[in-house]
Amino acid sequence: RVDPPAAAPSPATAPAAPDAADAGPAHAVAPAHAEVAPIAPAEVQPVPDTHTRPPPAPDPAPVGMDCGVALGGLDSSGSLPRSSIQRALARVEDDVADCYRAGAEAVGHGLAGVVPVALTIDVDGRARNVTAGPFGLPGVSACVERAYARVRTLDRPDTGTVRASFSVHFKPRSP
Repeated sequence: RVDPPAAAPSPATAPAAPDAADAGPAHAVAPAHAEVAPIAPAEVQPVPDTHTRPPPAPDPAPVGMDCGVALGGLDSSGSLPRSSIQRALARVEDDVADCYRAGAEAVGHGLAGVVPVALTIDVDGRARNVTAGPFGLPGVSACVERAYARVRTLDRPDTGTVRASFSVHFKPRSP
């Protein structure tokens, strides 16, 4: 006997889809209604500064605030040797340079120039009647007069006083 051909199942009688548990791991599908665990916000860390700058260098001293001091043209009349007068004048050279610095700082720049100076060395070897000519920085001439008024020679004139005149040359230095 021959069995009649099997009829195709109708959609109403179609077998149910296999259960996900029966399908095995190859066909596992997450259900559409599954809950997703909330993600915590990431903690923001500051980005390290890889371009740090070194501290700024100190401001350089302005050009010309310091100077070289040179004496020139020493002329003297009297009983003291010129070398004795030169040594005495050299002892106040730093004070004279300070006069220049103060004047340069007052105006913010240096200035090359010459100040003529005249003085008398008395019988005790002390400078008297000091005069300084004009200079282009404020207060420099008066300060130079005060500096040279402190001069004292180690030798004393044999007789009377000694007149001396000379020039103070200021030359600004670069830092």
